[in-house]
This record gives sequence, structure tokens and C-alpha cells, in this order.
Amino acid sequence: MSSGTSFKIFAKRAITPHYLGPLVLTIADGRIAKVDKLDNKKKPNLTDSKKIISLDDGYLAPGFVDIHAHGAVGYDTMCANISALSAITRFHLTGGTTSIVLSTVSASEQEITTVLNTVKGVAGRSLGGSRILGVHLEGPYLASNKSGAHNKEQLRTPQRKEWQKYLKFHDIITQITIAPELDGAIPFIRCATEHGILMSIGHTDALEPTLKKAYDAGARHATHVFNAMGGMVKNGPFRIAGAIEFCLATDGLCCELIADGIHVPPTVMKLLFKAKSRDDICLITDAMAGAGMKAGTVFKAGGTSALSAIVTKDVAMTSDRTALSGSILTMIEAVKRAVTLCGVSIQDAVHMASLVPARQIRKDNDIGSIQPGKMADLVWFDDEFSIKGVWLGGDLLYLT
Repeated sequence: MSSGTSFKIFAKRAITPHYLGPLVLTIADGRIAKVDKLDNKKKPNLTDSKKIISLDDGYLAPGFVDIHAHGAVGYDTMCANISALSAITRFHLTGGTTSIVLSTVSASEQEITTVLNTVKGVAGRSLGGSRILGVHLEGPYLASNKSGAHNKEQLRTPQRKEWQKYLKFHDIITQITIAPELDGAIPFIRCATEHGILMSIGHTDALEPTLKKAYDAGARHATHVFNAMGGMVKNGPFRIAGAIEFCLATDGLCCELIADGIHVPPTVMKLLFKAKSRDDICLITDAMAGAGMKAGTVFKAGGTSALSAIVTKDVAMTSDRTALSGSILTMIEAVKRAVTLCGVSIQDAVHMASLVPARQIRKDNDIGSIQPGKMADLVWFDDEFSIKGVWLGGDLLYLT
């Protein structure tokens, strides 16, 4: 059924922000026109079966929103061409991602600008896969001692002459990761926030006094918490909180989590779920070009100057195996591992994979939950967390 038609979906177990149970959704013109709750014991009496989809098993959830993904199946955002973006988003759609933000790596101003121009031409559209929302600039303003898989030669401090050019793309850039201890970082955070860009603390060794300045300047997000992030240090007889502690303790600062159980051990994942509410945790993939590739595959973790990486059984690593190089996750797998490794409820895990990321980049009026008026972006998965169907704007794009 296409987005131009009106139809209904009956789901025995549908997930909304505050409800898990039977629902009937009325879909019209690509949006959710109506949501009706049902008695658990009764199946609805639905007429005109040609316009009804009945889901008697599994879960119907809002489409997942991945605001931190670099690539898949051998392609990277830094390829900056339509065929690459299509391949990336088609892969992630099969993992339940209906909306995606494409992440850069630290690169030259020219390479970053090329990505921005390419995405500008397709933002808000689907190239046969997830809807492309915009770009996340992860780099080049990162701390060299917390660079992770980023090429240190491409790191630099935020210079007004450069970042003013990026701010011209404020309608395309959804978020920017920055190490707040860098010279010029705080004024940049303040200015970018004023332009409506989500500023994210990440790849940083900053301590609490500097982090408070970043927060006061507008930073309200933390990039892959625990990864490429410093912790508490001792200064003489006293201890000073680092980025990890600051992020866990600060209300209103949303923490991204790569929930593969490898980037962050399950015990530490549980610490995050205890420290933060479900409204302050955002599940991401941070998937690299190695996602969807066989173990042993070598790929570039970004653009022309990027470091080489290799796919292992469960994760991507730099070719010398000294650091992790993003994940090979899909969003449904992130949801699954939050539930199975940490005991998070399915409802909360879905919330952290849909409404929270949508809210962080100010897209929650249109996407992120099953509510009237929102886009009919839906994912159907079974009890084993295998995707059975994905709708984008009311169109069934993927069915197993």
C-alpha cells in the first residue's frame, strides 16, 4: 500500500511512548491519521480487509532514528556521492532505521564541504532506504589524545574563518561533536547553538569546569558516552570530575550509547541506564562502512585521508587493532542488546532509539513515535528482534 492511499494497521502489540498493547492505526497521505486503543482480549471487527494489514505477532514500533551513522556495505558518508548514500541508507533501513543522520569524520574543509553540498541535495528524502535528515559533523574539532579512529593529522582547533562556512549549512547540519577544551570551542558552541545546531561533547579529555562552560554555552548532548572520553583525574589531594562523570550526573544532557556490548561493557551500560532517565539516553549505531560486511574485510574509516579499519566478528577495529573503529550495528540490534544484556524494557529501548534522537535534533514533531499527525514511519519486528517489515511515510519498503 502506498502513501497516497488510506489504510489501517492492526497490531496486537504496538509501542507508543506510554503504552504497549493492541492498537489500530489509520494511515492517510503518509501520516498517522488516527490511533485507537483496543481491549487486550478482543480482536477488532475490521471491515474492508483489502485496506487492512493485520499484525497478530511481534511488535509494531515507530521507525528508528539513527543520528550517528557513518556508513555500511563498503560505503561511507565521506564518499559524498548519491550511489554511496543510497547503499548506506538501504542497508540501515533493513535494520529498522527509517530516518538517519549521516556522520562525517575528521577531514579537510574541502572534503567536509563536499559532503554537506551532496547531502543538501537529498535532505528530507529517501534514496530507496532510510530518510536522510542531515549531517553530523564528527570532527575535525576533537582532542588529539581522544581521537579514536580519527586521523590525528586532520584534527584542528575551531577557527571562526572555517566554522562560519559550516554554519551556512545550519539547515543541513543537525549536530556537531566538539572537544570543549580546545581553544575557541566555547564561542563556537554558543554560536552554533544559536543557529539551531545540537552541540555534542565528545572525543574529549575536558574536566568539569570546562564542561560546565560548554553546557552553559548550549551543549546538550554527549557523543558515544564512555568512548573517546576522559574521566575523573586527581589534582594533588583532590579529584576533579571528567567528561564521563559530568555526562552521567548532568540532567538534560543526553548521552549517546553504542549498545553493542563491546564499545561499552554490559555492566557499564547498566550504570548509564541507572544514572540517566530514558529521556536522556540515545541509542545509536556509529556504524562504519564495515557494517554488513564479512569478518576480515578491510575498509577506509572515512575519506581519502582516513585510517584503514578491519571488520572482526562483532565490531570494526583500526587495522593495527589498537582501537575500535565504530560499530557494525543496526538499530534493531542496538535495541535488542539494550534489552537482552541490560534488562531494559522493550518500550524504553524503543523510546531511546526513536523519540529521544528525534527530539534531540528537533524532528520530533514529525517522527519518533506512533502518534496522530506524525509520519507513518513504522517497524515491525518479532520476539527475536528480527525485522519483519518497515514502512516509510506509509510505504512498505521492506518485508521479510
